[in-house]
Amino acid sequence: MFELDVLVAIYLCGWAVVTVGLYVAGKRLAERGSAAARTLGVSVLGGALWPLLLVGVVEASSIVVLTKLGAKTTPQMGVLA
Repeated sequence: MFELDVLVAIYLCGWAVVTVGLYVAGKRLAERGSAAARTLGVSVLGGALWPLLLVGVVEASSIVVLTKLGAKTTPQMGVLA
């Protein structure tokens, strides 16, 4: 099993990577005339919650995959009256 210090190290590395990614994305995707005032704070908060963001991405991608598959139509037996 993993030891606690390994899990903490994985969490902190993920926090750092997600924080930097969110900060860069927030600065790059903002409109030129309006700079977001709380980009760093939101990035740090998003970085702290990165496991939840990961679960959300997995759930969203599974929904997309299921909608692309569509409903399977199977021939059914019906009763003709």
